[in-house]
Amino acid sequence: FTMPFYKRMLNKKLTMKDIESIDPEFYNSLVWIRDNDIDECGLEMWFSVDFEVLGQVIHHELKPSGDKERVT
Repeated sequence: FTMPFYKRMLNKKLTMKDIESIDPEFYNSLVWIRDNDIDECGLEMWFSVDFEVLGQVIHHELKPSGDKERVT
């Protein structure tokens, strides 16, 4: 098991560093988004995600009306 899994079992708070230990590329992407002005980059990020399950695209809002609210 991973260290974040053990931390969660012990009710310890997870941090960004825990993400880095599991997926360094995803961690670097999050750090880049945190450290840069995404409005200037034109990334058009919203509080919703699309993903594929068994060939079907699923749309999921990360918060109520998330597909109408830009990440800033």
